[in-house]
Amino acid sequence: MGQDCQHCKKRFCFKHGLPEVHGCGEEIKRDERKKFLHPKPAKTIRQEEDVKNAKKRLDAKLKDMQQGRTQKATGAGSKKKKGKS
Repeated sequence: MGQDCQHCKKRFCFKHGLPEVHGCGEEIKRDERKKFLHPKPAKTIRQEEDVKNAKKRLDAKLKDMQQGRTQKATGAGSKKKKGKS
């Protein structure tokens, strides 16, 4: 049993789960201060999400196309062998 640190993504027991206890507390302070002093505009966040979603759709489409090519290639190869015999 334990918990994952949201900052360093490591797993710690409940006693050492706080970032200040296991050593990444200073990094979190710097990151949070940076986020507070220089927040991202909502438009930028939306654009990043749109790019992320477009990448997922592209990856899915490429995967489907790759599967279609492998299926077509195996079907076409067996027809060519029959025609030559």
